[in-house]
Amino acid sequence: MTKDISEEFLNLVKALDSDTHTIFIHVDRKSGDFNEDIVKNNLHHSAAIFVPRVDVTWGDSPLLEVSFR
Repeated sequence: MTKDISEEFLNLVKALDSDTHTIFIHVDRKSGDFNEDIVKNNLHHSAAIFVPRVDVTWGDSPLLEVSFR
């Protein structure tokens, strides 16, 4: 789960990049525009699947909903 494309987020994506991994990414609906291509261009082995965006508030039930998708 992320709210933007930060350096830390891209570093995590790169660290997880592997032929044996599929990376599921949720972007908070409140975040506005999110360029999926930036993430995909940083992956060389893994597939990135962007799950439907939900308005998430930390500690609220949508956080659980997104986690179980």
